Parts: sequence; C-alpha cells; structure tokens
Amino acid sequence: MKVLFNVLLGLKDVINSCESNETKKNLEKIIENYELYLNNLTCQEMVSKLLNQDFWLNSLLPNTRYVRHDDCDGDLDQNLSVAFDEYGGAYLSHTNLLRFRTFGNGGMSLKTRRALIILAEAIRLDNEEKKQ
Repeated sequence: MKVLFNVLLGLKDVINSCESNETKKNLEKIIENYELYLNNLTCQEMVSKLLNQDFWLNSLLPNTRYVRHDDCDGDLDQNLSVAFDEYGGAYLSHTNLLRFRTFGNGGMSLKTRRALIILAEAIRLDNEEKKQ
C-alpha cells in the first residue's frame, strides 16, 4: 500500500515537471487508475494488504512509549501502551481490563479502538496460520 502511495506522489511530481502534453496525459491516466484501484478496496482488503507486508511509520520513534488511558472511569492508571525498540520489536502492556468505547457509547479514543480492531484481525490471522 505504501508503495502505491509513493508511486502516486512520484508521478504527480513528474507531471508537474513534464513538458510533453502527451506524457502528462498518460501519467494522469495512470494516476487515475491507481486512485480508482485504491478507492475500490474494501476495508477488509486494505487491512489484509497492510497486514501482509512489512512496514514502518516514520511518525513513530523507537524506545518511545505511546500511552492511552481507557474510556471507563477516567482513572489515568488504567492504560494501554505500545513501544518499539530500535530493531522494530513491539512491546504491548496494559494495567488491567481496558475498554475503548464506540463514539455512540461515549468513546474518546476512537483511533485507538480502530487500531485495536486491526490488531485483533492480525492476531486472528496469525492464529489461523500458526496455532498456539
């Protein structure tokens, strides 16, 4: 998925510096086809593509804990944290049972909840491939 986005960004830069109208037209058609492809992917397909390739997000720093407390009772000691070491190893910790609610149920951590959906799917797929 990251490759497709980088291709799109690269092609847009090429179009801006291109002198030939025919080449510009061809590149714009390629971009249009990539965008159609990306827009037609379902959430399930996007998650599947994401989970089946190695990637890193440059916005995440190694040896940094990313912490979020849950939506239950406001107790800041009830939290979930994720950290990555300098080799990309992931560390997950939590204090006890945590609840991240949907928006309609008073959720204040909607992105964290969405990420947990992806984490659950990754665990499900890993368990399908290699039962423990």
